[in-house]
Amino acid sequence: MLTLFSNEKVVIASKGEEITLTNYRINHQLKIQGHFQYESIFLEDISLVKMIFKSSMLYLYLAGIALLLGLFKAYEDARASYYSADHSDIKIMLFVAAVILAILWLISRSRMIEVCSHSGKSIVLNVSDASHEDAISLLEIIQLTKAQRTLELYRENR
Repeated sequence: MLTLFSNEKVVIASKGEEITLTNYRINHQLKIQGHFQYESIFLEDISLVKMIFKSSMLYLYLAGIALLLGLFKAYEDARASYYSADHSDIKIMLFVAAVILAILWLISRSRMIEVCSHSGKSIVLNVSDASHEDAISLLEIIQLTKAQRTLELYRENR
């Protein structure tokens, strides 16, 4: 549970309080290999908030190679004599491998929101389970809360 400062209010919190956005900071709680890790950035230190998409491109490259090899083998077999004794099914295996690798690439895709600070450190929030609209909404809430905090600090220093 996040301990709040005086005058600090929770703006939004995820289930299980993995992500907590307050009017002062954004806090991210991770569990890595059985240990909790806490990351926090004060709103006035945020320099960039962006949505990123990550995927394992290796699967897509391998799928392309398998598909090209399968097409090459199919072309080669079509040119070969009908009476040839070599009727290998390698082309079918290559096409199946290409499909499986393409599916693995689709499964490996994830949507994330990255909150970067002026120091270069960042908090990466995995929002793959949320709808696109909910992810955009979270991004906008972070930006709005940061703008409100900046205005508050400006008024205090006037």
